Amino acid sequence: AAIVPAGAAPIHLEPAPPPRAQREAFFIGETVGLTDKHLDQRVGTTVRLHAKTASIAVTDLEGHGCVSYGLLRHLASTYQLNRSHYTERHHGQDTAQRGT
Repeated sequence: AAIVPAGAAPIHLEPAPPPRAQREAFFIGETVGLTDKHLDQRVGTTVRLHAKTASIAVTDLEGHGCVSYGLLRHLASTYQLNRSHYTERHHGQDTAQRGT
């Protein structure tokens, strides 16, 4: 047990950072986002999945580079965004029309 002086300020703990992405979170052919060493935002496609890195083919460059999974971000495709919007919108109308 720790002894805390009576006039001491309360200790504020910082929240833990979110867990870093792992290999299992990605698949070949997925569109991902990343920030390169020049702090430019890039979009690419996963080509290979290695133990600690993924090979990414960046859309505006030739070839590919290896990037740590923790530096990759999932990007929702336009199809996924349109589909979720359509589903939410029409599902709400269907339930309103049925009275449920």
